[in-house]
Amino acid sequence: MEDKTKYKTKQPVNAFAEYGKIPPQAIELEEAVLGALMLEKDALNTVAEILRPETFYKESHQRIYTAIQKLFNKSEPVDILTVTNELKNSGELELIGGPFYITQLTNRVASSANIEYHSRILSQKFIQRELIRVSTDTISKAFNDETDVFELLEETQNSINDVNNITGSNIVHVSNGVKDLIDIIDKNQSDNNILTGVPTCSSYLDKFTCGFQKGNLITIGGESGNGKTSFALNTAFEAALKGYKVGIWSAEMPNVEISAKLASLSTNISAKKLLMEKLSESELMTFNSQINKLIDTNIFVDDCKSTKFDYLISSINNAKLKKEIDIAVIDYLQLFDNSKVSNDETKQVGNMAKRLKTLAKALNIPIVQISSLTKSYNDPRPTLSRLKQSGDIEYASDVILFTFFPKKYGYDEMNFKGSSVNTDGIIEIIIAKGRLLGISNFLLNFNPDLTKFSDYIEDEIPINEYKSEPIF
Repeated sequence: MEDKTKYKTKQPVNAFAEYGKIPPQAIELEEAVLGALMLEKDALNTVAEILRPETFYKESHQRIYTAIQKLFNKSEPVDILTVTNELKNSGELELIGGPFYITQLTNRVASSANIEYHSRILSQKFIQRELIRVSTDTISKAFNDETDVFELLEETQNSINDVNNITGSNIVHVSNGVKDLIDIIDKNQSDNNILTGVPTCSSYLDKFTCGFQKGNLITIGGESGNGKTSFALNTAFEAALKGYKVGIWSAEMPNVEISAKLASLSTNISAKKLLMEKLSESELMTFNSQINKLIDTNIFVDDCKSTKFDYLISSINNAKLKKEIDIAVIDYLQLFDNSKVSNDETKQVGNMAKRLKTLAKALNIPIVQISSLTKSYNDPRPTLSRLKQSGDIEYASDVILFTFFPKKYGYDEMNFKGSSVNTDGIIEIIIAKGRLLGISNFLLNFNPDLTKFSDYIEDEIPINEYKSEPIF
């Protein structure tokens, strides 16, 4: 005989007892829905995505609905006799009250005319019970001093998301996607600016990618001192200047250092000078006149007093909810602690990359993560295989960019469009992966004092001609 506990829902019995209330339910509607399902063969098609066994409060009703589902999935008729026989074969017929109880269900309803309306009421009652369960569980754990608050926060958010998904699946007909595609095409046809995503600090990159796209995970990799963080902050600043709301999470720099780097981009005074030196009178005037460009932007900074990865996920979720951010920038991935997943650092990093990709899709924003690279003593040029600690970063990312500073490695020249280019103040950006985009590489001017990027060539250049190739 099948285990009776299989059908028991996760009811917070103590919660209802504590408040002296009966769990939300609608037993008469449960009976009417089950009766209607056995009266008309196509009724389940109408409510299959609304109802699940646990939607029913009464355990016997859960068993009956499961039997109906089994018959439906086997393409067998659903009626009093077949349901009775299915329950008999599974050894559950007497548990639900015998054949007489099933007959009573069909006697209480004349047709399936209102089945969808009734089913949605049952779904609402189930959601109420689940919300009570989640809330009670959260309250209980929150009172425990040994509970990790950030783990509890993420667990609660995930549970709420699960409740939110009860209303049905996300599966839709392909025509829904085609409609969205047509809207995009119409917009592109009527708009000379084909930037569909968040702008970056490079006009070439904007042309190549049409901006960082919603739902994408973008990885910026590079060895230390190759400008990867500066590139991400330049992009954050440029996006904010154009009206986008930007969130920055740093496990490496405190808030004041991030502010100094952004202020440097706004005022053209180096961050080092702003933080450590006395400014001249002219520099003070420049600072006072230019700093409002930064102050007036919508840039929000979290310098991550906790480096737990669960805290990062929770903070990004909250920033999207409360600040309505358009893009998230994370500096940098390997500094966050994901040890609760595994003691293996490779598995930890891989899990973090996958979760960030899932988060980008769920929040419908681009997430930019900075990643370090393993050292290479043979060839300093960055490659996908050097993404530190995990190949899963490559699989999870939609776009992977590498920053490469040739001068740092003693190279004075590089080939660009067939010409020799002096590498002073030059950084190469390598697009090593671009889902739907392809790969490419290009040059940017880089002012190391200001950690500021600018376009290497301002003239219009066809994408396929914009290539660079180092002399190694």
